[in-house]
Amino acid sequence: MEDVKIVLEIIYVIVFLFFFLFLLLELKRYYSIDVFPGYDTAIDDLYGAMKGIISELFKKLFGEEVKI
Repeated sequence: MEDVKIVLEIIYVIVFLFFFLFLLLELKRYYSIDVFPGYDTAIDDLYGAMKGIISELFKKLFGEEVKI
């Protein structure tokens, strides 16, 4: 039982860090905070692509455009 508890705690921490990273990236995009002004880094491009994929998935699942 102790092993299951440790695994669940690790999963919770990973999920929390994942959502925290997305929160930071969304704030960075919303407030236009750039390390290099006028230049999108690979992380920005990856984040934009992931948002587009999730938006397309929601559109296919729910039949309407969902703004993320």
